[in-house]
Amino acid sequence: MYRTKKIILASMLAVLTLTACGRTGSETAQSPSVTLVYGTMNLDQGMSDWIGEYNAAHEDCQIEVREYGGENYEEGITRLQADIVRGNGPDLIDLSDLSAGPYISQGILVDLYPMIDADAELNREDFVPGILKLYEQDGHMYGIAPGYRLETIMGKKALLGDPLDWTAEKMQSVIDGLPKGSCFINNLGSGGLLRIVLQRGMDGYVNWEKAECSFDSETFRELLQLAASMDSLPVFDNDEQAIGEGKALANRLYLSALGEYAASSRLFQGDAVVCVGYPSSEGGGALVTPYLPVGICRGEKQDAAWEFVRLLLQEEFQDSRIRFNFPIRQDSLQKKFAGEMDRSAENEQADAVIGQEDCDALYEVINSAGNSQVSDAAILAIVLEDAAAYFDGDKTLDQVVQTIQNRVENYLKENYGQEKTQS
Repeated sequence: MYRTKKIILASMLAVLTLTACGRTGSETAQSPSVTLVYGTMNLDQGMSDWIGEYNAAHEDCQIEVREYGGENYEEGITRLQADIVRGNGPDLIDLSDLSAGPYISQGILVDLYPMIDADAELNREDFVPGILKLYEQDGHMYGIAPGYRLETIMGKKALLGDPLDWTAEKMQSVIDGLPKGSCFINNLGSGGLLRIVLQRGMDGYVNWEKAECSFDSETFRELLQLAASMDSLPVFDNDEQAIGEGKALANRLYLSALGEYAASSRLFQGDAVVCVGYPSSEGGGALVTPYLPVGICRGEKQDAAWEFVRLLLQEEFQDSRIRFNFPIRQDSLQKKFAGEMDRSAENEQADAVIGQEDCDALYEVINSAGNSQVSDAAILAIVLEDAAAYFDGDKTLDQVVQTIQNRVENYLKENYGQEKTQS
């Protein structure tokens, strides 16, 4: 039965999908062969399966996987960069384990918005707005994630307030007002909070186009002070028990399904809850972890590469392949929600039936996530390394802030400056 389904799927892809040469599968025997290189640090099994089925359905356009990762990540990055410099780089690039920033500044990645706009079957409105903008910079979109997971902070609305007001200052005021012997989020330390906030919004401190940064700003100082305060709070053995007993006032929530949201909200025993996410100067929002994010490299095969990418965004792939993540398509997301609500209603042993109010609340969390994936792993490493000296009490706040500012400034000039991007 499974083999039959695969044959049917391959036939449908061949008939319905235009290939790189603008021909259907019935014409492939007469078409010239096109090979697209999919560059990845570590190949996801789901993408591996899909590429195999795609290749079976498209004799005139084949995907070749080039895996750069392995035991040494840095060596893999070096090999990838060397291939790009030699003009032998990939046509498609997996952004799962890569910072998009350097590839944007070097002009390697193509803006995908014009490709969506010119596609007869796709519109920007088809996709969840906040997720569509993950790889957006200056109005251009350099990557897209067919699926994603979320990490956020959930707590009582009466305590946390409005996500739009969730800044480092606001979060600090909540922590300062905690009852004695309680914590805000169980087992989240200084380095963990700082990493998450920067992963969600490095754009708030880095101007990629001008190769400038503002890690000496008052906003970043407040963030470091907030992160440092996490280490003085008590830690409990069980998160759920701590929340139920009122010892932890918020839950660090990982989301890939509606049921996870509903289950967490029930921990607060009927009180109205809110997901404020992680703080920024513009308010809070969830941290998004993209699933199968991909970019198209500039070159003569970029139109052919789009014919592969667009399949990841269509209903067939979104409905059947994004199983343990949320899909980026609005209609597929609503179908996923509806399926979970139906299964919950049929489950007599369920602790609580998932309702429409859970669905609406989670959609709001997803749509307001909006963090940028245009970041840089080297900058994050610099910040975390130097911030540790402040958290450990070895250096003052002023000393650490200035060190971070100087180091990141030098790094940006070397890797994102005008001379670099034009070379």
